[in-house]
Amino acid sequence: MKYRVEITAPAESDIEEAYLWIRNNAPEAAVRWREGLYHVAQELETSPRRFGLAPEDAVVDFEVRQFVYTSYRILYTVKDDAVYILHVRRGARQFLTAEEIQAPP
Repeated sequence: MKYRVEITAPAESDIEEAYLWIRNNAPEAAVRWREGLYHVAQELETSPRRFGLAPEDAVVDFEVRQFVYTSYRILYTVKDDAVYILHVRRGARQFLTAEEIQAPP
């Protein structure tokens, strides 16, 4: 089965924030980082459950998984035939609270 990969608005905002931060020091690296992130996120269309649960899974009533891309955690959930990218967080940041994570539609 192939899943549809959707990037939520909060995740898009996270990606843009990270991109701008990286771009301040290394503009070309920022472009490569963002393109690479979108590429690996799209790979979730096959076997999205191969990655483990995120610590945030314990604070919400739906499954939250994660994988690491460079030094960022990609938080996502699988619902029906879709994978929803929920957030992109630098690994050194604190875990999200239940109020910061929205269930997909």
